Amino acid sequence: MRFLRGLNILRIMTGIMLGFLSRIAFEQLRGSTRLTVGTHMDNIKSLDCPKCPIDDHCTLCEPTHVKNPTENIPSAYKPKGMYEVTRWLQFDEHYVYDIINEEPKIPLVGHWLEEVRAVTHVAMDYINANRMLGQSWSLVKLHDGYLRRDALRGTEYILDVVVQPASHNFSYFINERMFRVNLVHPLKSMGEAEEVRVQRHVEGRLKIIVPAKITSPGIVASIDNFVKSKPKPQVHLVLVLFLGSNKKEISGYKNKLQELETKIKSYQKVNIQIYPVEGLYSYFKGVRYGIKKATISTDVVLLATIEAAFTEQLYHHCQANAIPKKRVYFPIAFGQFNPDIIKKGMPPGKPKDVNKRDHNKFTGYWMHDTFDFVCANQADMVGILNNLSSLGRRMGSTTEALGTKIYDAFLRSDIEVICAVEPGLYRTYGMTCSKGELTDKSYQHCMRTKAMSLGSKPALGILYINEVLQKKN
Repeated sequence: MRFLRGLNILRIMTGIMLGFLSRIAFEQLRGSTRLTVGTHMDNIKSLDCPKCPIDDHCTLCEPTHVKNPTENIPSAYKPKGMYEVTRWLQFDEHYVYDIINEEPKIPLVGHWLEEVRAVTHVAMDYINANRMLGQSWSLVKLHDGYLRRDALRGTEYILDVVVQPASHNFSYFINERMFRVNLVHPLKSMGEAEEVRVQRHVEGRLKIIVPAKITSPGIVASIDNFVKSKPKPQVHLVLVLFLGSNKKEISGYKNKLQELETKIKSYQKVNIQIYPVEGLYSYFKGVRYGIKKATISTDVVLLATIEAAFTEQLYHHCQANAIPKKRVYFPIAFGQFNPDIIKKGMPPGKPKDVNKRDHNKFTGYWMHDTFDFVCANQADMVGILNNLSSLGRRMGSTTEALGTKIYDAFLRSDIEVICAVEPGLYRTYGMTCSKGELTDKSYQHCMRTKAMSLGSKPALGILYINEVLQKKN
């Protein structure tokens, strides 16, 4: 009898374990179900869908019974050959996978993170609006997804999201599901566009404000670079030069100011003004002084640094993108590498004497993490600077401190912000970092930027290998 009782207990325990494992397998199988949501949320909400006995599917409320708004979306571009295929980017919660910035994957941060978050939120709205699922769902995580930019159709997304019921009894078995959602963000047709702006030509003056120390070695180079860009008469360069606070030093700089004035007069068809200022260097004070002395409310203002070099393309983009009370433009400069390292670090087989202003991985990089340059209408810029001053914020002597604050202030305003790489804007090599004049944070940022400006990874690697070989020999 004891043996039979033990056998029965063993059978009962075995049955419980089998039931437990079967339940887990069922949940895993059920959780792998994918749903393609292709209906419009407003159309789904308008359905009078009956209550069906099945929780996850209702034959009386099929998506095919709803008029699909994607009928008005153009078809995707059909490649004519293998070299015209539009690739899909793959992403998950942590990375975007493709060759981006010479890397096979990049962290999901910045604009990538914001876009994926927004699209995932929209996907959850569509899932919860689809009444054939029978209940509301909450997001557990984004499993992964795909993204494609199509020139004819717009932006397409394929998302695999893991969800669970919005209300559950916190039991051991949480009913997680995976749904696949296809979304299309279509391009608007001309008839549906909210605004079509035709800009035939650009009027008004462009004033480039460049604060600097009188002792800066880049003043002459800045003037020469401006002259080489062949600016039109309505484009002016305004140099605000700080002379310091020592009376003897100020009097000693008069000769240098006269030399600069003489040099400027030799360029008859170029508009360059110099405004000397007594006192210690402050980028914030220099910008405000230059705007006050050299501009009017209808001008377009370009804030720049002494290391900048321009082309005519930048002037056009500044004047076209800076629209009063509507739009401001933050051009991203192409930071040039050390010219000596560019020459010595070129790979075998490539010419050493390359064009330093060519945009490639050996000559420089896009400075995405800096906001040293901004194009805006003068009145808009004055309003932002006055707000920053009235808030009592400490303005450092570097453009990094002020540029970031101006960028944040415009983002919080009602003015549209365009931030894009600018092929007509260069930051020449040779920036200096003075620890005594900068805060710890600004000094670290300056040193990091200076290190990145040394050279490309291939060039630095070649120099290192050559140095190792020379030591062995």
